Amino acid sequence: MAQTNPDLLTVSLRAEFNLEVILNFRLLLFVPLLTVLLLNTAFAQENQEKGNDPALNQPPRIFSPDLIRKQEIPDSEQVYSFIFLDTDTIVKITINNEEQSFSPGKTVVITRKFEFDQGKSLIRVVAVDEKGNRSQRSFLIGYGEKERQYVSTSADATDDAARPYHWKADVSLGFEMDSNPTNDMSSAMEPIYGVVPEDNQADTRLVLNGTASTEYGDYNAVGGISAIRYSKSENDFLNTLLMYGGLGYKSYLSNGRSWMLDAMLTDINMGGYDYALVQTVSPGMEFRSRGKRGEYRSLILGLDLIYKDFAIKSRTDGLQGTLKYDFRSLDESKHHLFHHLLALGTSTEGNKPSEYSFLRLDFDWKNTWDSGLRWDFSFGVQHRTFASDTALSPDTKLVAVGSKHIDIPFRLEMGIGWKFSERLKMMFNTRYVFNMSNDVSYERLINGLTVSAVF
Repeated sequence: MAQTNPDLLTVSLRAEFNLEVILNFRLLLFVPLLTVLLLNTAFAQENQEKGNDPALNQPPRIFSPDLIRKQEIPDSEQVYSFIFLDTDTIVKITINNEEQSFSPGKTVVITRKFEFDQGKSLIRVVAVDEKGNRSQRSFLIGYGEKERQYVSTSADATDDAARPYHWKADVSLGFEMDSNPTNDMSSAMEPIYGVVPEDNQADTRLVLNGTASTEYGDYNAVGGISAIRYSKSENDFLNTLLMYGGLGYKSYLSNGRSWMLDAMLTDINMGGYDYALVQTVSPGMEFRSRGKRGEYRSLILGLDLIYKDFAIKSRTDGLQGTLKYDFRSLDESKHHLFHHLLALGTSTEGNKPSEYSFLRLDFDWKNTWDSGLRWDFSFGVQHRTFASDTALSPDTKLVAVGSKHIDIPFRLEMGIGWKFSERLKMMFNTRYVFNMSNDVSYERLINGLTVSAVF
């Protein structure tokens, strides 16, 4: 004999109760609207009997208590209501080219359930009365891409709604002053000196970044380049060139959930020589929701599987992994973007002394105003344990872990600038890093001016 699962029964009862509450609430919303519209119809009929008919040969009017011209929704399933009003009898109504079943009349109410795909969708509502008068209204719906501004603000947004293709390019050029490019031993707390004299540590550098990305339906692709070049010849070995490209797939499920899979290939060149080819595969699950103030929230629980193929024969190729909790919140009313990352994983540079496990915590706040003053603030901390490496001295201990090599780097960043338009901004950024360690302690300050453009 089959048994009923009590958990499934509870979920079903809750779903039915929630649907009933939603429908009752919608009824309360548009009952007053119906009253006004019916009174309006009565006055129109009275005017028509007197021979003064301002609504003669006018098409039906279409209203919705749930929709505006453009909106973003947090969930793929929605229930919307439409109200149709005419001085003549309404005989035909279509929604997205599907004819609706209803009793002809001068006032008609239709409620329908919709399920939307990721991206932009258009609801087209058409009503026709007995005299052949025809009216149409369109409502643009955006689902799942708010942070990328998938819902267009242009006047012809409805013309582009059926086009699933989307692309973007970012280019930035920065001039920075680096106080300690080699992370040479130094400390702000006591006079510790390393290999490079402190008065010769600082250097300037140019930083160039370029990224292009595209989306087509559930698929996306990204490619780019990042280059750092120092001024002093002594730091030529630190000059870096990264070239990367990747593909991704996101499957949108119900209730604001998405399953995603990304693959990335990165070629790293340091000092003019090949260093490593990094291959990354990142599966994950995204959960989207709305906060109490209406902000958009995205939580990604994911895994990064990274394989490093080193060009230097003395280094051993290796696999490393990272578990991550990646949370983002976009508050449109205040134009603030908050990002929080919690990660646990391993890292290696191809030899035993460089292998370490880490716990990483980052917090980032960004201002997203369309123009004018811009500011960013972020900080982070890591705890790194080098299992195969010892401290600088056997007597040196840190956070009660014995003589193992421990690094605890702290990061503090601030930026202020000006956004000239939606596509161009300039920022002055400062980044301070202090590494508390029982092996090599150092501090590093990087100040820079960066110009960024979006296409």
